[in-house]
Amino acid sequence: MATKLFCLVFMPFEQSFSFVYAYGIRLAVQDMEKASGLTIDVVRVDEIHESKKEKIVAIKKMIEDADFIISDLTHYRPSVLWEMGYASALGKHIICMIYSAGKKKRDNIIDLPYDIRSLDVIEYDFSVEGMEKFRKDFVKKNLDTINKLRSDNGFLLYEPSVAQMVKTIKDGLSKVPVNSLMRNLAANEIDRVSKRIDELCNGEFELRNEKPNKEIIKYYCDYMSQLEGGAGEFKTVTYCGFWNEITEGGNNSNYFEANIVAANVGAQIKRIFVVSHDYDNEYKLLLKKVLQAFLNEAKKRNDKNIDLKIIDKDKDAFDGTTYENFGLMKKGDERLLFLPHYEKDKMTKTKFFYCSDHNKKNCKNIDKYEKRFDRIEQESVELTQDYIDNIDKV
Repeated sequence: MATKLFCLVFMPFEQSFSFVYAYGIRLAVQDMEKASGLTIDVVRVDEIHESKKEKIVAIKKMIEDADFIISDLTHYRPSVLWEMGYASALGKHIICMIYSAGKKKRDNIIDLPYDIRSLDVIEYDFSVEGMEKFRKDFVKKNLDTINKLRSDNGFLLYEPSVAQMVKTIKDGLSKVPVNSLMRNLAANEIDRVSKRIDELCNGEFELRNEKPNKEIIKYYCDYMSQLEGGAGEFKTVTYCGFWNEITEGGNNSNYFEANIVAANVGAQIKRIFVVSHDYDNEYKLLLKKVLQAFLNEAKKRNDKNIDLKIIDKDKDAFDGTTYENFGLMKKGDERLLFLPHYEKDKMTKTKFFYCSDHNKKNCKNIDKYEKRFDRIEQESVELTQDYIDNIDKV
C-alpha cells in the first residue's frame, strides 16, 4: 500500500493566486496528510521552468505521473482547461475549486462549461477565513478518495517499473496508425498479454515455450487480412515444413482462405514453392494438396492476382540455413519481412522486420530479401497441373 502521493496543481498564473496556493491549497494538502497519514508532494504547474516546447512535454509527463489533480477554474483559463482535459482523458482524479466571492452561491458553477458543471466544485473566498473554510471542505470532501488512491497504488499497476511498462505500451500504440501493417502485429501482442493476465488473475497460468499452432495460424491470417482493400502485395518463398505447420498437416485451410480473400480484393499474391528431392511421401502428398488448391484459385481468375511458381532444390542446397522461408508484405510505403525460424522442421518462432518512409531502420535488410526473392524467382518455373500430377516423381 502506498504511503506517498503526488499532487499537481493547475491554476491561473497571476500573483494574487499565490495567496490561494500558499494559504489554501498547500495548507489543505498538509491537513490531508495529517488526516490520511500519507505524504503528499505538491507541485504547481507554473513552477516548471522549461522552454515553451519542453514545458508542454514536462507538463504532460507530470500529469501522467500525478496521483491526483487540483484545478482552480477561476476565470476559466484556457491553459487550465487544456491541462484538465488531458488529465481527465488519462482518468486522473481531479479536485476542482473556484473563487466565488461577489456572486450568489453556485453562480460561478452555473457559469462553468456544461461538462465541468456537474463536478463537485469547492468554492472559496480570497480571505484568511475563506482559506480556512476551503481547507475544511477540501479534507471533508476528498479524504475517502485520497485513501482509495492510497489503496489503488498498492496494486501492481502502480508499481513504478510496471507503470513504466504500461506507459511504454501506450506510447508505442499511439504511434501505430490503425491502417498500418504494424496494426495486427501490435494488436495480437496486446491480445495475447491481456488473455495471459486474465488467466493469471483467475488463478491459472501456463508457461509456454512455443505458441500453439492455432495461435500461429491466426497471426498469419491476421497479417494477410491487412491487404484487404487492394494496393497490397505479398510475395513469399515457402517449403513444405511451413505448409505442414500452417495447415496442421493439411487439416486447416484458414491461411489458404486468407490468401484468397486478399487476392479477391485486389492484393497481388506471389508464391514460390520450394520442392526438395528428399521430401518423404507424406510431405509430397501434403504439398500436392496445397498446390492444387492454389492452382484451382489461380485458374478461376485467369492467374490474375495470384502468381504461382515452383523451384526444385535439395533442402540442404537451398540458399539459407536458418531461414528457409520468408515473406515480403507491402502496402503503400510500408514493408514487412517475415522470417520463420525452424528447428528439425518445426517452426519455433517468426521474426518480423518493418520499414516505411518514416521508419527506415530495417530497409537495408528488407532490400536484401527483395533481391533474394527476385533471384529465386528467376530460377523458378510456373506451377502447372502437369507438375502437380507428377509431384510423386520429383
